Amino acid sequence: MLNRILLLIIVLMLGGVLAFFLLKPGLLKNVMQDAAGVPSNLIFQDELPHKVETWKGSDGASLEAVLVAADDKRVEFRIPATQRVHFLEMSALAKDDQEKIKGRVTKWGIDGVLGYPVSLRTDPWPNGWRIDGRVNLTWNAKKKVWSSEHFDLRNDAKVNQETLETVAGICESVDGALKSLPLPLDWGREAKGRRDIILEPAFKGENKGKLAGFFDGRTGKVHIDTSQLLERDNQSIVFEFDKPKKRQKYDAIVHEVTHQTMVSMLLLDMPAWIPEGMAEYLSAMHFSPGNYQFHTSYSAVRYHINKRVQAERGIKERKLHLYEMNEFMGRRLKKWNEVVQQGDVAGLLQYNMALLLVDYFFHADGKNGEPMRYYLEAVLSGAPEKEAREKHLLRGRSYHDLETAVFNRWKSVGFAIDFESNPRIEKEDFTVDWGAISIMRQNAANRARGK
Repeated sequence: MLNRILLLIIVLMLGGVLAFFLLKPGLLKNVMQDAAGVPSNLIFQDELPHKVETWKGSDGASLEAVLVAADDKRVEFRIPATQRVHFLEMSALAKDDQEKIKGRVTKWGIDGVLGYPVSLRTDPWPNGWRIDGRVNLTWNAKKKVWSSEHFDLRNDAKVNQETLETVAGICESVDGALKSLPLPLDWGREAKGRRDIILEPAFKGENKGKLAGFFDGRTGKVHIDTSQLLERDNQSIVFEFDKPKKRQKYDAIVHEVTHQTMVSMLLLDMPAWIPEGMAEYLSAMHFSPGNYQFHTSYSAVRYHINKRVQAERGIKERKLHLYEMNEFMGRRLKKWNEVVQQGDVAGLLQYNMALLLVDYFFHADGKNGEPMRYYLEAVLSGAPEKEAREKHLLRGRSYHDLETAVFNRWKSVGFAIDFESNPRIEKEDFTVDWGAISIMRQNAANRARGK
């Protein structure tokens, strides 16, 4: 049985839902300028003089800060000493500095806004988020797509209307779920921008049988292989409560639309575990179509990681071999994709670790994910990523200290984690609860007999 489990992990990983960005670094800026929903004042914010300057308040006090963004009433500064971002009313500055900033708004601003502000959130972490009601679709004959509020769906797979509405609802729910979290995750996304979803009958070529979906950074479009999402007899999406023995892949929609929604963060070349971990986190918390439960992260994360194993609900304990923090937390997308393209379990373990890291910083490292919020605010406002990481995520701790913290979070709930330079998956890593498997088999038999 254990040999079958290990084999299934590898097979399912190769045919899994997880995809990488199809993006050549040299084309990044041109692609981003063409991508739907990326504001032009974000594209050109690298023309601004991001440097520490001395500013004076109306009371004569001095402030060493970097100007991040401004309009005619408010100013956003980053304080290098703390790498924190703050808003000030324009009137709180000395007259000369007010005129200096207004001059920059005139010179570099777009629609009266200089730079791209970072939303500063202070609200508590939500227990969950659910889409409100059914998503309405309208047919756009000119574009030959079905349109919801933010998405255009091209139905090449010719799925039925009910399934189309379900997919649209899942897509729309990603925006709402991200916005419900007290983090600046809407950074760089044009509110009125539309996004494209292509529903294909089956992927062809190199992606055939390997992916349930992928986000193409060259076009800004998400492609979904409906042959891996639907039951052939009735075109219904297979949800986890419908077919407990069948591997579920509808979270591919959440994963890839999360990438599509957060695409502007690629401009900053952030470590890959941030966008990948966020996409995995939202997929793991997606309890049912358009319904996210954030207060059950322990069980949701554990199930999400284990569900690539055939008898996922029968795993009592598991040893996880993951990457050492000091290298992984700085790993960029190029290296990430190289590991994925190797086609072995190393790629899968990247996603597992990214999810565990994001979960830790959201739920176990400070109140309401504040250190992660401060880190994102700093990086999005132009701070060097490594400096922001050390200031807000490490906070004087070593990477070994962080490994210990993540280990302790999971040691009592089913994961024993080893951090290694070359992680792998071994058949000895799994302790199987045969009693639970017996119950699962009996339930499946009863369901087959209509009981």
